[in-house]
Amino acid sequence: MNNMTIVGISSNESGGKRYTTLHVVKDFDDYQNSPENGRFCVGQKVEAYAPGKTKRVRRVFIMIMELFLVLFSLGIILAACIGCEKVVHPNNDLAECTRQFKSDFGRVLGVLFSDNNTRHVFDASLWEHFLGILREYHHEAFTPTWQARFFDGTPQLCIFFVPNRELAAGDLNRLCKLLCLKFSQYLSLYGLSWRLFSEYTILDGTISVNLFYAEFREDLQPFFKQYRIAVRRKATGGYGVLHDEELDKEVNYARPKP
Repeated sequence: MNNMTIVGISSNESGGKRYTTLHVVKDFDDYQNSPENGRFCVGQKVEAYAPGKTKRVRRVFIMIMELFLVLFSLGIILAACIGCEKVVHPNNDLAECTRQFKSDFGRVLGVLFSDNNTRHVFDASLWEHFLGILREYHHEAFTPTWQARFFDGTPQLCIFFVPNRELAAGDLNRLCKLLCLKFSQYLSLYGLSWRLFSEYTILDGTISVNLFYAEFREDLQPFFKQYRIAVRRKATGGYGVLHDEELDKEVNYARPKP
């Protein structure tokens, strides 16, 4: 831009904005006037400059760089989150870790943008009713216990007891049905319409009955996942799940024929 002289100014209006172009004369650049390379120039050259255009190009370039940095940062954050899932679930492959992160991220968004939900605190009367049902099954020397907790993101009530005799699969299924029925009555009493199912496990002489339920909308996906895992798990002498036909349809699982 050295030795440049403005010889004219033109402008036009478009979209309510005025655009100006400078017409200048200036010396030829060295690479243009280079006799040793066979290039010869006489006088000066004429060029046109649009000052606003240069600024627009610069702004577009800055926007592109900012977008690239944002995408790059998101990529790093995503890789770190999936890596954390791999640490928590070392036996899962990359695809399963990605699906788990997607599920967890959806639950986080569901909690953030949903109403201020508070988990239900179970009334002591529910446990008293459970004890009444368990009286026929548990050993009198060992008091049954229960615990409200989360298993793989799914809320559950866990009931532990030592049986007073060897319980067959039919006995355990009947027990699960009675506990589910009492739990459903309790939910109806409080005006709650949770989805639920039950399973049982036997380990070292102790029976655990797990009542899984979906209290909030963000619980549904892990709840359905847990039910699919439960019904696909091979039934053995130490494990069983109480099927729910409505729940089977809801999770698109075809109940195997007996």
